[in-house]
Amino acid sequence: MKKNLIVLLITLSSFTVYSQTVETYKYSGSGSAAVLEKYKTKTAETKGVYFYNKEWQDADIIMFSGDKLENFPVRYNLGKNILEIKSEDIVKVISIGQIKEIHFHDKFKNEILKNTVLYKNNEGVGFFTVLSEGNKILLKKTYLEVIEPNYVNALDVGEQERKIVQRAKYYIADRDNEVIQIKKNKRFVLKLLNDRAEDIKKYMSQNKLSVKNENDLIEIFNYYNTI
Repeated sequence: MKKNLIVLLITLSSFTVYSQTVETYKYSGSGSAAVLEKYKTKTAETKGVYFYNKEWQDADIIMFSGDKLENFPVRYNLGKNILEIKSEDIVKVISIGQIKEIHFHDKFKNEILKNTVLYKNNEGVGFFTVLSEGNKILLKKTYLEVIEPNYVNALDVGEQERKIVQRAKYYIADRDNEVIQIKKNKRFVLKLLNDRAEDIKKYMSQNKLSVKNENDLIEIFNYYNTI
């Protein structure tokens, strides 16, 4: 009897830990939720994953097929290049190779992510975040970098564990979707914006803007795209 009770408690504990259901599914019906169900999925994992957005955020997802999935909470897993989609208590996973754009539109942020395959001279797989739109489009590619331990035993200093951190590279794209990586120095940026270089230089000086700061870089491109 005691043994059966222990088995029952372990079983109940398992249901408590794994309260969020993860499943694969088949297409049926119509509407946004039904459109989601026709896409092939994999099992979601939470151990050792690293997300573009740590919190679930509401988004619309535009597929290369033309389908649109509206108002789903999502998380973009940078480590595995997959998108996790929550539908009630079920987490479903789609490969980013099927996704054209992600439009975040919740209290945390309003952002548009576009698949890098839409651009010429793109770097690797994943998404570009659109930071500024106009004649010159400012893009950001977020990626993961591994920082190895640097602990020195004799001195008892440094980090003992390997770390994964988010890094970003910035690009400029033209109307033909040709992309060039931006070197974050003033001379290089002014050369890219050479048709308005003097105006940009004056604007940067007046507003004390630095191309090394992301928010300042966005402001510079927003200004360029309005003059």
